[in-house]
Amino acid sequence: MSDTPMESFLNKDVTTGSMAEVTSLRYLARFASPWKWSFLGAFFLLAAASVLMMCSAYFLGLLVDKGLLSLDHAMITRYAVLLLACEVLAVFSMYAGRRTLARSASFALYKIREAMFLHM
Repeated sequence: MSDTPMESFLNKDVTTGSMAEVTSLRYLARFASPWKWSFLGAFFLLAAASVLMMCSAYFLGLLVDKGLLSLDHAMITRYAVLLLACEVLAVFSMYAGRRTLARSASFALYKIREAMFLHM
């Protein structure tokens, strides 16, 4: 059975990342350069949120292993507070990172759109 044109295209072993794509990316990156620190800050906040989520999972394990199984109320309280602190900080960091990223990206896209319409 022969493939349809779309199936033959999808089944090809396509290599991505040609120089034209890199050149286009460099060209478009200049529109985002005024907000490079915002993008970097958003990346840092999102990475911090990921680390805090991993820490909260670790503290949850300690809460169960060292607190609940041994019925040590001081340990239960300590790990519960650490767990909640990590979760609250992670949620705040995720919110701030996403908001910063969305705001910076919208400004950069607006500049690209502005340049495109000036060119037309």
